[in-house]
Amino acid sequence: FELLYPNINAERSRRKLTIEEFAKAIQYFWQLRVNSLFPSRDIVVEIGEEIMGEEGLTVTLYQKGQPK
Repeated sequence: FELLYPNINAERSRRKLTIEEFAKAIQYFWQLRVNSLFPSRDIVVEIGEEIMGEEGLTVTLYQKGQPK
């Protein structure tokens, strides 16, 4: 397949980087929002691969510990 489309890996790599950058933007803005809505809570916004059985890149949030 790569012989017919030599730039396919470069395109996949670019697409993956774009998705990862978008996930980082989501993480940043979600963290700002939950911090403003719930300042007394320790809420984590996390990016990961296959978190809790999900397939692929995942953005999730959860509360650590009890409210302050």
